[in-house]
Amino acid sequence: MENQLRPAPRPQVTVRHAVAADVASIAPRMREDDVLECAAGSGSDPEEALLAGLDGICFTVEVNGRPEGMFGVLGRKNELGIVWMLGTDDLTANARVFLTDAPQWINELGRDHPVIGGFVWEPNTTHIGWLRRMGFQFFERRLINDQPFLEFAKCVTPLP
Repeated sequence: MENQLRPAPRPQVTVRHAVAADVASIAPRMREDDVLECAAGSGSDPEEALLAGLDGICFTVEVNGRPEGMFGVLGRKNELGIVWMLGTDDLTANARVFLTDAPQWINELGRDHPVIGGFVWEPNTTHIGWLRRMGFQFFERRLINDQPFLEFAKCVTPLP
C-alpha cells in the first residue's frame, strides 16, 4: 500500500471571555509587530497592554485550547469604541480559521458603540490587512510618540 498524505487536522479555534491568566500565557509569546506597536503607541510592554484591555469588553482566542490572542473594545456606551487586538504568531498562523467568525465578533464589539475604531501602527501590515478585510475605513496618518499611525473606523450600529 502506498503512503497517503492526510491533510493536517483543522485547528480548533474558540473565543471566550478573557481572564487575567490569559495575559501570562500570551504576553511572553506576543508577535513582534504587536510588541513594537504597544511600545510605539503607549510605551506599554505586552503584559501592560493586555491588562489594560481587561478594563473593557475583552475576549480571548484559543487555538487548540491554548490562549493565542486577545481582543476587545474600550470606551463609554454609545460613544466611539476603541478596538484592539494583540496576539501570538500561532494566532497569525491560524488566522484563516478565526477570520471566518470575525465579522460576528466585530458586531459584538460594536453592540454598544455606533462606531468602532482606533489607531494602528503603520508598519504593522498584518493588522492593516485584517482591518481592510473587515471593512474598516482608513483616514489620517498621525504621528504618535514620533511613530506613524493610521486612524481607522467602521460604523457598526446604524446611527439614529
